[in-house]
Amino acid sequence: MLTSLKTMLLLSTISSFCSTSTLGSIEESQAKLFYGVLQPYILTFDIDAHATSDLSKINLSPTGMKELLEKLTHLIHAQEEIHFICLAFPFKSSNKEDFVEGHLPDMADYHSLEHLQDLIQKLKEIYTKVSLTIMTDGLLFNDLFEIPDKNVIDF
Repeated sequence: MLTSLKTMLLLSTISSFCSTSTLGSIEESQAKLFYGVLQPYILTFDIDAHATSDLSKINLSPTGMKELLEKLTHLIHAQEEIHFICLAFPFKSSNKEDFVEGHLPDMADYHSLEHLQDLIQKLKEIYTKVSLTIMTDGLLFNDLFEIPDKNVIDF
């Protein structure tokens, strides 16, 4: 679940930016600090395409760092909000034998939310105009997993 959260954070960040030019060094420094906090959350490969591959054979070097830093610098210079949208928490697994005890949030969900809150707090220490919206698409495909609508809504 955290891996998909990382992917969504990166995609939401990149898609919300616009083109930029070189700006002041204060904003550049803030952007580098901001990127430093984000970096551990950034996937450097397509997790779905490489799910069964030997990761030792995959180039894991980050791409787009320069562009991301330029866009962060632009947003910080313009004093615009950096808003993350995270698609997560659709519903609990229906596998009550191996994974979950019920359909309501448990400590794993709580810790995931804590982890996201910690990320946003760290980013706000660098640049205060940061926010996160968590969205779910659980009601769109819960029937495929035989999860009742009520369980999705309760979750």
